[in-house]
Amino acid sequence: MRPAYLLVAIIANALSAFSLSAKSPFIFATGNSFFEHCDGSTKPDCLAYVIGVAEGLQAAPEFGKTTKLICPPERVTVGQMHDVVLASLRSRPQERHVLLGPLAAVALANAFPCRKAKK
Repeated sequence: MRPAYLLVAIIANALSAFSLSAKSPFIFATGNSFFEHCDGSTKPDCLAYVIGVAEGLQAAPEFGKTTKLICPPERVTVGQMHDVVLASLRSRPQERHVLLGPLAAVALANAFPCRKAKK
């Protein structure tokens, strides 16, 4: 795993632990649990989880990182980000047993990479 993706995975895993409310009817521990609960639907708890991971990755500069870890285009919707995470889980079933935070973070980072500034 490349160092940048390792950092993404560590941050997302840490953030995912705090992104669920005590009232949430479902806790996403792994890619399997998210996939089984969220595939084919846009349940509020599924969307909220994706929002939490995405916002955490975009807020990296606030936590001492020099750049954002994902850079979605301005008009990307939460539904699209949700679809990206599900598509990644669907295309790599051999990894769905892994913690969801890192899986979601890598899926979003691959789909919405930040472009390096031109010199």
